[in-house]
Amino acid sequence: MTKEKWYFINTKAHDAAYNMAFDECLLRWHSQGDIPPVLRFYTWTPAAMSVGYFQKVDGKIHTENVKRYGFDFVRRLTGGRAVLHDHELTYSVVVSETHPKMPKTVTEAYRVITQGLLEGYRLLGIDADMAVPEGKLQRTGSAVCFDEPSWYELVIGDKKAAGSAQTRKQGVILQHGSVPISMDDDVYSTCSHIRLMRFVSERRRSLKRKRRQWKRI
Repeated sequence: MTKEKWYFINTKAHDAAYNMAFDECLLRWHSQGDIPPVLRFYTWTPAAMSVGYFQKVDGKIHTENVKRYGFDFVRRLTGGRAVLHDHELTYSVVVSETHPKMPKTVTEAYRVITQGLLEGYRLLGIDADMAVPEGKLQRTGSAVCFDEPSWYELVIGDKKAAGSAQTRKQGVILQHGSVPISMDDDVYSTCSHIRLMRFVSERRRSLKRKRRQWKRI
């Protein structure tokens, strides 16, 4: 069987504008046939609050507190809700909609990409699984991504452990997501006008035990 060629890019730490622009460039280059599919890892300096492409900011995000903490603020190409990118690893996947292993629907494409992320968690010894809510989780209407899992996102003990978002433009799928290493829930909540649910602290404790392993990525 012929191996498929992908690019792996680790751009390390950059500001919010650079990170979002780089993902947009990868999408365009792949659409033009200039590069193969891409898996990219990156982090954020300074930390940043990103919001989904269609997300309302007024009354949902406390922009003054975001500025007070010295965080960047950016709107993503992808949908979803607010994410604080601080102590985390962010990934992006860029692949054609016509790729033979990419399903046509957004939900099923999530499943395929998340399966790879799940295998990474399990290799690190983290007992993660894939979310299939089936109406079991009450929707809170929160502006914050990590308040609740969506279909085929990663969970630890039924609590969301990685948040992802996707868009399709120019015949290309761009999915990127946040893999938190630790989280200051007080800072998160003051930037988003809400108090986070208790599972944030639970997930933070679970991931803290594996922090040394994440640093080797």
